[in-house]
Amino acid sequence: KSGSTTGEAELPAAANAPVNKIAGIAQQAIASGSYGWVLSSGDGQAMAGEAVTIDNLMSTSGAAGHVDDDATGATIEHACFGTFITGTSSPDALVHVRVSGLL
Repeated sequence: KSGSTTGEAELPAAANAPVNKIAGIAQQAIASGSYGWVLSSGDGQAMAGEAVTIDNLMSTSGAAGHVDDDATGATIEHACFGTFITGTSSPDALVHVRVSGLL
């Protein structure tokens, strides 16, 4: 990837991407061509692509590096990799998440 900002997921810009394509969520800015830490399990922050609701399942959104919630988790079970600890009504907002099922 050409670099990440805090809360951006290291994942494809596709809605409901399978979890085996997700490395984690950057918890600090990572410059292009550099190494950095990503959250692959536990609590941290993520950039919401849309409004999200607390306790809903988390999956990728159609916006590069963003996550979205899925109220119908059973239909995309292979793409869910955590839950939202906090929610937001605004797109492009940092939210607290609990990541599970990666790596």
